[in-house]
Amino acid sequence: MCTKAENKNRPKGELFFQQLLKMLKFYNTKQMGNSSQTESIINDCVALCVDLYECDSNYEVLFNRCRDFIISTLRQYNYQPNLPNKRHNTPNALCYLPYPIKILIYTMAYRAIELYDNASDKTKKAVQKAKKKPSQSEILKFIGDPACQGYRLSDKTFTEFGISPNKFYAINNYQQIELPSTYAGAKTGYLGYVINYLVEYAGTIDHFVDLFGGSANASIAVNHTNNVEYHINEIDPTLINYYYVISDKHLYTQYMAELCKIRDLLKGYLDNNTAETQGQVFYMTCKNTLTQWNKAHLQHCLVPCHQGNSIHLLNFAQYHSIPNNDKVDVAIAYTYLHCFPTTGGNSSTGAVTVAKIRKFCGFSEKEFDKFHKKMHRLNTVYSSDILTNNSSLIEYYINKAPKRYKSIERLAESIRKGTTPFNIDSKDNELLRLLGKGKDGKPRLFCTLFYSDSPYLNTAGYQGGGINENQIQTLIERLVNASNNGSHFIFSCRASKSIEDSKFQKLIKIIGNLKDFKELLDPEEIYTDRTYIEEATYKRKDLSAKRYLKDAIKLLAENQSIYQNIFSVFNLYSDKFKRKYYVLVCLEKNRFDKINKDVSFSAALENLMPIEVFITDYDYLCPLDCNDKQRKRNYKFIKYEISEFCKKLDKHMFKSTKTPSIESNSQGNYTLKSSN
Repeated sequence: MCTKAENKNRPKGELFFQQLLKMLKFYNTKQMGNSSQTESIINDCVALCVDLYECDSNYEVLFNRCRDFIISTLRQYNYQPNLPNKRHNTPNALCYLPYPIKILIYTMAYRAIELYDNASDKTKKAVQKAKKKPSQSEILKFIGDPACQGYRLSDKTFTEFGISPNKFYAINNYQQIELPSTYAGAKTGYLGYVINYLVEYAGTIDHFVDLFGGSANASIAVNHTNNVEYHINEIDPTLINYYYVISDKHLYTQYMAELCKIRDLLKGYLDNNTAETQGQVFYMTCKNTLTQWNKAHLQHCLVPCHQGNSIHLLNFAQYHSIPNNDKVDVAIAYTYLHCFPTTGGNSSTGAVTVAKIRKFCGFSEKEFDKFHKKMHRLNTVYSSDILTNNSSLIEYYINKAPKRYKSIERLAESIRKGTTPFNIDSKDNELLRLLGKGKDGKPRLFCTLFYSDSPYLNTAGYQGGGINENQIQTLIERLVNASNNGSHFIFSCRASKSIEDSKFQKLIKIIGNLKDFKELLDPEEIYTDRTYIEEATYKRKDLSAKRYLKDAIKLLAENQSIYQNIFSVFNLYSDKFKRKYYVLVCLEKNRFDKINKDVSFSAALENLMPIEVFITDYDYLCPLDCNDKQRKRNYKFIKYEISEFCKKLDKHMFKSTKTPSIESNSQGNYTLKSSN
């Protein structure tokens, strides 16, 4: 018996069908509509699709209803059956399949997979015993069951339509790989889901380049596609080594064996109550290991340099001459240290507690295997400082042919320029056909999708002291140039920084409703130090207005910098090149529940909430609300064009460009002033 789907955020009734319709129409590239559809067929399809998502225990009866309806509709439209041992007399018979019927077949396949995954383990075993896990092929066989005199539909029912239930199910049900180690700024959970979602909407790409690798969470969030080559870039030699160890089959096997030994040792220390002491000793050993590695390899890591039309990895041979044991030890040290995150990025043995050691010892080897499988697909690991002026990695991957098209790279370029040779051999001709054509009818440009999750402005703790305004503007310029030459980008950043929750609540108690930051800056309002009742203990607490107002002023200046040097720059390029850039805003709904506010972008800005956004140079359908069951949090996504997004920022947070300050007097009163 299957359980009812738990996604309460799914639109009900016709709203769900319309959302599904938009998603499929938006994505498919070979839509074959049928203008003779009757209103009754559309209405019946809507009803059946909705029933599929509201069914519980009677799903088998409902699937039979769907099959009977599909078969009767196909007969009504004179769809020619593909019977065994009988040649199909109607060419391209799929074009006679009404569009709503395609939607219904798609929904059946999608829902069958979802019902299976939501079922209990006992039900799954029963299904597996009778037949394999539901798939789009199984649904097509079910519809065309000869015993029911059905119509035999091939997999082209989906591929010719340009859709795939399996693919969309993977997108909408993204599961983050859970590792014991964490990394500052890593895109996990709902942010990993968004990255995967946006990459799928980028269309046909040849390369995926993660410009700021970090923990590699962005790279592993992307579903693997055989026709895409994956590359990762990072400047930290420790992380570069980590990528190589995790992605290499032999090194990974050695790495996991060592990691499990350490886990077993720590488990023994937990039993005799010496885990914290021993864990801290090992922590310092790992820290020294990474320090020595960075000193030895910081100036000799794999640095790509531009020579002619290619990028060569310097010191590649030197790296591979290092003993494998050393590489594994450094990867182990990185993993262990990042199991004990500390505030502000400062390493400290004090972070090694019994609770965290116990959590480390509970890691799943299967999750590491998933990580290895994802990383094993990497084609190249680069070490390039994307923030410097001499970096050429972005330029190198503009219109770059992947390996499978190397032999026709020059041929495709010559055809684009109008100098087509008279004779093209059959092999090259086949590759040109697979490459496809652009809107001009000539071979399409090779497309790279650049994912950028650079250090944020005004954020300390990054190697080299963070990122300045000139660097971020240069990075944006390069991404825009790549986009103008046929590639795509996803730019990840914060829309605003926020005060930590505890400070924010105290700030609200001082100044009341922080509806709009400009209200703080325009009038010369006076705030007095006072006490307030702590609701949890009912004790009076002292509160310093000056201290927390300074936090607010600093925050405003930082947010103003983000606005002027990121979003305004993208907006200017949008106007200059008449290109549409889109912003996906990610909001945590639970935060709005705490302050009793409706979920909206403006409310998030007015209440100093942290807001993550993604900027793309291509259109996409805004994802539905997301329920992160692991972290027990819900998320809402809002899509804007860049100009509309900037207007929202300007209206609700970034109105003032004045320099604020605080003045005090002997009575403990503080005046908030601002000057041009």
